[in-house]
Amino acid sequence: MTTDPPSATTDPAHPGAGEAGPDLGTRASRSGAFMLLSSGLQSAVSIGAILVLVRLLPPADFGLVAMATAVTGFASVARDFGVPHATVHVPTLEPGSLAALLRLNARLSVGLALLTALVAPAAAWFFGRPEVTAIVCALALATLFSGLANVHMGLLRRTLNFGRIAVVELTAVVVGAGVGITAAVLGAGPWALVAKQLALGATTGVGLRVASGRRPDPGPVAGRADPPGHRPDATTDGPDLRSIRAYGRDVTWTTLLNYLAREFHGFLIGRFAGAAALGIYNAALRWALFPVRQLHLPLLGVAVSTLSRLQDEPERYRMYFRTFASSFYLVVIPVAALLFLTADDVVLFLLGEPWAEAIPLFRILVWGALGYAANRVVKWCYLSEGRTREHLTWNAVTAVVVLTALAVGLPGGPDGVARGYTTAMVALVLPAFGFCARRSPLRVSDFLRPALVPTLGALAGTALIVTVQPGWLESVARPVRLGVRMGLFGAGAGVAVGASPSGRELLRNALDLVHRRRTDDGE
Repeated sequence: MTTDPPSATTDPAHPGAGEAGPDLGTRASRSGAFMLLSSGLQSAVSIGAILVLVRLLPPADFGLVAMATAVTGFASVARDFGVPHATVHVPTLEPGSLAALLRLNARLSVGLALLTALVAPAAAWFFGRPEVTAIVCALALATLFSGLANVHMGLLRRTLNFGRIAVVELTAVVVGAGVGITAAVLGAGPWALVAKQLALGATTGVGLRVASGRRPDPGPVAGRADPPGHRPDATTDGPDLRSIRAYGRDVTWTTLLNYLAREFHGFLIGRFAGAAALGIYNAALRWALFPVRQLHLPLLGVAVSTLSRLQDEPERYRMYFRTFASSFYLVVIPVAALLFLTADDVVLFLLGEPWAEAIPLFRILVWGALGYAANRVVKWCYLSEGRTREHLTWNAVTAVVVLTALAVGLPGGPDGVARGYTTAMVALVLPAFGFCARRSPLRVSDFLRPALVPTLGALAGTALIVTVQPGWLESVARPVRLGVRMGLFGAGAGVAVGASPSGRELLRNALDLVHRRRTDDGE
């Protein structure tokens, strides 16, 4: 693998911003390791919390909160205003601009929370449930807590301090789970889910502010030197801040369009089928997307931060992109196949018998999750190259296609909506790759090739689990049956990946990064 040069920035005034020593590859692998480990632990805590909560609360309670989050979700996805990614992308960020950015972010966060609270009565009228008003207002506070720490998140990413981010996010998930379960045991009903989100948002906001320091120093981007002749600028609205505003505006609109395409089914089902049906559908969708979201969120920050530093080196950019994409696909493609094959056991194990209606929806939406995953990979390219306006254009196209498909499927009820969403997401994969590759160092093959080995592994695992299931398996307890099927699938997929030259190369690259990390740490 190509060896990266040491960081050129060694200014002690900016500790952590670009020390000499760890090269970009090692720092990226360390960041990825921190975030993936944290994501795995967060997944375990989240699954544990849901296993408890679905046995304490009925589907209607989840559906009621889902009605509220169909509204507050817009605020949740827009709350960062593109600031964390923009803070990473700009080459320099002056102290004066940073102070102005902190003030601007605070005003935007407060304004967004107030706007969300103002639309709460309209949401309650739309769904025909007066309780939605208070829930929307409470969840607006959770959005405010997290939004106030946007700049701090961006500065931690800018200096590749992903270890601190991982600790904060894991702590927030643990605190949120504890608060939610305690409230449910005490009989809070749907408000237990609200309390969980409030605790999560407050812990995240406070934790990020503490992790980045009381007076965060922007420093240069980790691994990127200041331009020759650069001098700090005391102005409050320099080119760097204007660049962040433009970048953040496009990212925010893009995120809102993506959310609309992903979550509009909640509006439709909640309005026309009621809270209980929405609770069932929302559970199926959440768990179908769960593996993709849990892996993509940590990889997004690491991938964008790393690729942003390679914009002027096309070959290395392509190499790193393929490595990130291969790692992502290696998990999400086989897992999607496994979830489809074991949907009944997975849903009933996670949620219990009252949620059995979610099984057919879950099977359909798993394939939609694969289309969603492919479209997420494209996001790394747009954000790292600063092509936010093109990303906005593509997400507008995606929103139109998905909303049309949902409307066509609506007469078929939740099942028809799920089929419409999945059809649209899968159909958009190749056009998304082609549109992105037009003005990128990447080619369409760079998006497709990383998926070949994971697909081979998924097919091999599927073949083994279908043909080599012991006859006694249906008579044992569900957790045992699920464990055996997962073991058979994993064995087939692992052998197929390890036997292929491309699979061995992927594993060698991963081992190489681990070895370089240990060498750098002096182990």
